[in-house]
Amino acid sequence: MVKKGGGFKIAKILNDGTDNPIVNRLSLQFFDILGRNLMTLSQEDLEKIKKLLFELMKKMLKKEEAKISYLQQENLAIQKITSKNGINFQQNAISYDYPTEDLKKKFEDSLVNCVISIRKIIKIADIIFNENFEDGLGLLSKYLIRLFNKESPEIKMIKEDTPWVKELFEPS
Repeated sequence: MVKKGGGFKIAKILNDGTDNPIVNRLSLQFFDILGRNLMTLSQEDLEKIKKLLFELMKKMLKKEEAKISYLQQENLAIQKITSKNGINFQQNAISYDYPTEDLKKKFEDSLVNCVISIRKIIKIADIIFNENFEDGLGLLSKYLIRLFNKESPEIKMIKEDTPWVKELFEPS
């Protein structure tokens, strides 16, 4: 007999748990920060941020998965080529597994997930600061530089990371 009515549905959404640093930082720790009411945000804005954080977490996990897969395939290819059986010499040719196209695809997957993650971060910043940074990452960087002390670790990180992140996010 099946009972209908309210209740919980339990579904597995991720293969990773809170022991994964990405999951831990973007769910447990950030949700804890949001729960401390350190920012004056409406419940609706808090829910939007939590949803964006969850989407960001999934993209970062996919990026990490693509990176690990890339490294595993690259290491396997190197091991094959350096082994006695990795290269076959023939009279007029040399044959070996050439994983470059597959490695390019995995690298592109990683970059795409990074770009999507940056977009999610900008949307979260839009909500937190009640600003519109959609026009570019440079606007967010300039805004953050005005907020923090010039000697702070946050400013150091922003100055070091903004050029490569902008290149990734806003290719010319």
